[in-house]
Amino acid sequence: MELADRFPGLDFHLVGGTDEDRARWEQACRSPHVYFHGHRPPSTLPDYYALFDVVLAPYEQKVYTWGRLDETGRWASPMKVFEYMSHGCPMIASDLPVLHEVLQDRVNCLLRPPEDPAAWAEALDELITDDVLRRELGAEARRQVLELYTWRRRADVVLAGLDRPESGRTRPLS
Repeated sequence: MELADRFPGLDFHLVGGTDEDRARWEQACRSPHVYFHGHRPPSTLPDYYALFDVVLAPYEQKVYTWGRLDETGRWASPMKVFEYMSHGCPMIASDLPVLHEVLQDRVNCLLRPPEDPAAWAEALDELITDDVLRRELGAEARRQVLELYTWRRRADVVLAGLDRPESGRTRPLS
């Protein structure tokens, strides 16, 4: 919401969340250029991605399970990040260690500290004013996800290890 307040000339579209989440955020929102779409079936999301100039992945420093029973930030799976990458969306994401395996600042996204709205505003301003950077980040993200992060690629890496004999094994596993 703070980014929306800083950029009154841009439209912000929030897709996802429960009905309760949507109601809470809509009530707190002061900006008329923020649109809440709520939960959408996954099959409809490509239509949204095609319209977005920039996407945001604002993961918090700590990620909790439902009911805040456990903190799982060290193992968070950035499925939404892979989805953004597959659509070639230029992205600003939280600079968290768990994301560094996939995301590289100024290579396939812009990374910013999750609790620093000014840094996110600077990144958004850079992407909306630099068409070349925006296109390059989105294209590289798409290239990487298609070459490195498909299920086929993962299966090939796992199965490649089956061709190597294990030291100490004398008979096949049954």
